[in-house]
Amino acid sequence: MRKVIYLFVVIIVFCAEKASAQKDTVWVCMKYAKNSNGERTEIAENRDSADFMRMITTPDSSVDKTLYPVNDFYLNGKLKLRSLSIVNMAAHTLFQGTCLEYYPNGLKKSISNFEKGNQEGDINKYYPNGKIYMSGSYYQHKFKLIECRDSTGKELAENGNGKWIKYSDDFKILYSEGPVEGGIQQYDWKG
Repeated sequence: MRKVIYLFVVIIVFCAEKASAQKDTVWVCMKYAKNSNGERTEIAENRDSADFMRMITTPDSSVDKTLYPVNDFYLNGKLKLRSLSIVNMAAHTLFQGTCLEYYPNGLKKSISNFEKGNQEGDINKYYPNGKIYMSGSYYQHKFKLIECRDSTGKELAENGNGKWIKYSDDFKILYSEGPVEGGIQQYDWKG
């Protein structure tokens, strides 16, 4: 009889500890996702149709109780993106604060800042070889170029003046190029 009572007490204590610990439980959402054009990320049916994995966890109460940490990973497990989001939906994030992106080789792809899902403030983009491609700043949805460099590091535009070359996200396609003055595109652009 004592063993039954002892076992019963142990079970009650275990359940009580488990219940009190649940309020501190970390919520994790892990989804397979596809790259998409625009703000929404398409959720993939399975790993075979995915381009990356997205993990969203509960806010860190020591930092901010309202922002959800977002980490995207390439399918090989390397970090693709790290940021915070106002919402906890895998398909539609509203980034807030700094967003770091990485290439599959682990080198930095970009450092940008967001305000309620919109780019706002400084941005730096890098070539896949790790060298700086361009830097600029967003203010009220308008972009001003500060500098642009070629893949060897040669400066093409300095202090918003010179030549700006725009590439596809993977740098395989040159979209357009032309002069900039005061960080703003001028009229003689090719592409």
